[in-house]
Amino acid sequence: MTMKQLSALFFGLIMITMSLSGCFGGDDAVEEPDDPVDEQIPTTGGELDDDWNVHFAATSGDLPACDNVQNGRLYYVEDSGNFQVCKTSGWEAIEISGADGASGTNGTDGNDGVDGTSGTNGTDGNDGVNGSAAAVGADGETPMFNVTASTTCPNGGKRVAIGEDIDENGVLDAAEAAIIVDICDGVHGDDGADGTDGVHGDDGTDGTDGVHGND
Repeated sequence: MTMKQLSALFFGLIMITMSLSGCFGGDDAVEEPDDPVDEQIPTTGGELDDDWNVHFAATSGDLPACDNVQNGRLYYVEDSGNFQVCKTSGWEAIEISGADGASGTNGTDGNDGVDGTSGTNGTDGNDGVNGSAAAVGADGETPMFNVTASTTCPNGGKRVAIGEDIDENGVLDAAEAAIIVDICDGVHGDDGADGTDGVHGDDGTDGTDGVHGND
């Protein structure tokens, strides 16, 4: 292991020890530094003491009151994953993430691969079997109508015969009629009542006498 790796490992152990110091002691525990510094840093409202350990709080609601006792202390808040420091104005979150780095340069496109060998053509399939003539449906028959006067209707009517022209002579014969329907007329209505006599008109003006004829 190189000297740089040993130095990095030692520094990491120191940072882990400092971050866990708040988990093993109370807020008022003071750890004396190996090399205390006599210089005091003046702040508004008081001076900082030597208690610069990082403390722990599960949530921001678990932080103690930010007063003269806690002034200057640093807490790691677990639920938000950030650090908060007690200042004279109250607890203030510390932004520990740096700015986003610049986008890297796009990589060079790779070379196109070599085309693969074309595969062998598949074997042609067999021709399908032609359908039989029996599969074709037979032509349908056109029905014919024959209308004559009805002989059974008491008030007259029409007799309609329906069937197929089997012998194809263009006439629906009686033997070819499959359905016969009589459509009868209705019963004649009663005569209406005689109308009232009209008013006699005025007598006309007498005509002029004609000229006497010759003897």
